[in-house]
Amino acid sequence: MQLGKNWIAIAAAGAVIALTRFAMGQAVEMHDISFKGVGGLELHGTLMTPECKDAAGCPAILLIPGSGPTDRDGNQKPYVVTDLLKQTAERMSTDGFATLRFDKRAFAEYKEKWPKDPAKFEEFFSWDSFVGDAEAAFRILSTQKGIDPKRVGIFGHSEGAIIAVAAATAKAESVAPNVLILAGMPGRKLADCVEEQLRDHLPLMGKTDKEIAELVAANADIMKLAIEQGKIRDEVPNDLKGLYPKGFGTYLQKYLALNPSELVAQYAGPVLLIQGEKDAQTNPKLDLPLLEAASKARKSGSVETFIVKDGSHNLKRTSGPLDPGFTGPVDADMLNKTVNWLRTNLAERK
Repeated sequence: MQLGKNWIAIAAAGAVIALTRFAMGQAVEMHDISFKGVGGLELHGTLMTPECKDAAGCPAILLIPGSGPTDRDGNQKPYVVTDLLKQTAERMSTDGFATLRFDKRAFAEYKEKWPKDPAKFEEFFSWDSFVGDAEAAFRILSTQKGIDPKRVGIFGHSEGAIIAVAAATAKAESVAPNVLILAGMPGRKLADCVEEQLRDHLPLMGKTDKEIAELVAANADIMKLAIEQGKIRDEVPNDLKGLYPKGFGTYLQKYLALNPSELVAQYAGPVLLIQGEKDAQTNPKLDLPLLEAASKARKSGSVETFIVKDGSHNLKRTSGPLDPGFTGPVDADMLNKTVNWLRTNLAERK
């Protein structure tokens, strides 16, 4: 979950692109892939398939990006370029796990396909549409040649982690991930997280105590209307317009009322929780304990936690509150932990 004007979107496999060998890992085939999301929208992504000697096929991971108009690599160019999902997918694939990552329907490349009718726009960008797209991506990954459909998991980042759990617990007959990796995921109701982000970030923007109080109060009124009626009020302060774009009332009605910890409690498989120690979008001291407690209270399914030392929301080293931790490599220890955890919980056929 990322505060700022891009926090929420404002508005069958293809040909083989390359056969690449990353570092000392396995050779990996990269394909462009397209599939139908909710409402028949054609979504695009990258499928990476390593060499696999297992007759049943390789284990595989679907990677889901965070909030906003985010592409398959985890970027919102030109404002935010992290390559978080690209780097993570490359590491997973060279360690024997096929991966699929895709551009969200809010990605600008799809803009010509966005509805012009305001009523249809709301439905197109509903929360259920984003979750349904993830379900469709899981199904297409599970049916690819060389993939073992009985060993497919999901890695979700930020909002993508919430979508991952929502898809995993939606009881869709053809969507049953064997494992979940949830990175930078909030554990509290999302309305509470948004308010905390405002209180933390507005002082960094130079706002006075009076301005902060007024904006926090206005935010509470806007959220109340969105949750109760699925509408965005007409008068939104300039500093909040990026959070509450027109046409996203239906999306926000479900999103702001969600309690991610309650969703996690409904999933029965192994869970790996990943959190940046200096995450400025979710609170390691408040969110992570709730997710751990919900995971441990389940009747089945193990849980492990990994904290990225000095890690940002994007799982990279950060120097402090003014450094968003966008650039550079994804934390190597986190990647090592992830692939080792997958070897234990997904690579071995149960």
